[in-house]
Amino acid sequence: SNKIKKEIPRNSTPSIIIGVNPTIGDYLMPDLISGFKKLHPTTRISYFTETPEELEHKLYQGNVDLLITE
Repeated sequence: SNKIKKEIPRNSTPSIIIGVNPTIGDYLMPDLISGFKKLHPTTRISYFTETPEELEHKLYQGNVDLLITE
């Protein structure tokens, strides 16, 4: 927690990029994002859907911060 706070400059907007499989993207993400935004209104959240294999590849490349799969 402290490490993350130190890495984000004070005048920048924190952001999270989430990769999800299509089922989760369609059914769970709207509610998850809504709940998160209530707790962290200044954080920008974006997500995209992809196959689990492609999501893993994007994670290793550093193109996504978090994966949610079945």
